Amino acid sequence: MPDILQQCLVRIYVNMGWDLVTSRNIYQGKLPEDMMYPTFSELCDEIERYVESSDFEGEARGNYKGAMLSRLQSFTTGSKGLLLNTSRSTPVKRWFTSRKNVIIELDALAEDADKCIVMGTLLTQYFQYIKCCVPGTDHHRMRHMIVLEEAHHLFMEDTESSNGSSARKQMVETLNNMLAEIREYGEGVIIVDQSPSRVSEGIIKNTGTKIVHRVDSGRDMEMMRSALLLEDKDKVTAALERGTALVRYGEMEAPIKIAVNLCSRKEAFVLEKLKDEKDEKTFSIRSAVDTMLLNPALCKELKAVCGKFVLQAFFDGLPGIREGMKILWRRCDLLISSHGYQELAVVCGSGRITAVLVSYGVSKFLADEYPEQYFFHKIALMYIRRLIDLETAPGHQITGNEFQMFADFRTVQIHDRLASIYAYSQDPAICDIVGGCREMTMYCGILRDVISGLRAKNSLGHGRHKGRKRN
Repeated sequence: MPDILQQCLVRIYVNMGWDLVTSRNIYQGKLPEDMMYPTFSELCDEIERYVESSDFEGEARGNYKGAMLSRLQSFTTGSKGLLLNTSRSTPVKRWFTSRKNVIIELDALAEDADKCIVMGTLLTQYFQYIKCCVPGTDHHRMRHMIVLEEAHHLFMEDTESSNGSSARKQMVETLNNMLAEIREYGEGVIIVDQSPSRVSEGIIKNTGTKIVHRVDSGRDMEMMRSALLLEDKDKVTAALERGTALVRYGEMEAPIKIAVNLCSRKEAFVLEKLKDEKDEKTFSIRSAVDTMLLNPALCKELKAVCGKFVLQAFFDGLPGIREGMKILWRRCDLLISSHGYQELAVVCGSGRITAVLVSYGVSKFLADEYPEQYFFHKIALMYIRRLIDLETAPGHQITGNEFQMFADFRTVQIHDRLASIYAYSQDPAICDIVGGCREMTMYCGILRDVISGLRAKNSLGHGRHKGRKRN
């Protein structure tokens, strides 16, 4: 399974235009930045396509697909979905250049494994940023400090020999090496934990300064005696009073005892407030839509409804697109109601939920219809989203001049690419018909359905279009 995952990760990044050697994207400047990075949902789709087109058969195919998707789909829903299933994030540069202390609170994540994933991801992102953007220093001057509290979530001591344990051990070793390299860039790291025995021994050895407050657990005492170069029977760490600690750093042969100044007992919680009620509503909508998309019947109907509008947006004029958009909204509202989500939609605002569902349905239709044409999928999605946003904006409708700009864009970016995609077809009749579709209006949808039916009926067997699934 790891090999399949690796293959799918490579495929999805290459499909999105990334050169894995130079780390450059060929679509830079042509697509919005958030369309140039994959999400967990897109990775799940890629795995499904990969396994279905592989040589696996019967039970083996189902087992591989089920095992991988059951793990990865947990990152697409709920709190983990909100946090991780996105192509946008807070710029890492803000953490380094901010003149204020930045606190990232993970208490909202209940599972230790989830905290480990988030902490490791953030730390890796930050390390990659300073390697690429921050010059190293030869003067050992500390320019920035990272404090990792409850470090055992990330650097858990490995005490088992299972495959999962081996993966964790490898991750700890990778992070340990990363922390060793990070010092060259003037970065300091403080690793804090109440139970040092739960932290990997290699991490403790890699720290330059050890500060030990009172510990009286047997395993903790044993580990700290070794770190501080104390005698085996020395129990001084258990006898430390409040406000005192043992410190050892550098080439010291023995630790020294220090007193720590008493700080205010008031605890300060730094919370990033949502800017306004609109942000709170956005989170509610995302959660509600995730709930609806767990319904496979709704997803199937939504894709079909949105697919008809996509064809209108590709070929129709402004009046037809405007009317198609009204029909699309009514049908999506009916879908929400017929599948029992009416109350949920009312609470979150049915209009905005419908807009998010339409965006998902359009994207799903394009991805399934043109699985190997990533750039076309994204450029078409960008065109349709912009079209919908302008037409549904409060107090605004697309004017004739605005639509002419859209029409010029789709002629070059949509029609020319469609003609190129179908030019690879081994069915000349379909290629000729599709080539004449440019000036058609809403009847293009009917024509497409007729062509699909004829191909299925006649079983031509001419093979699959390049970049488009066979109907």
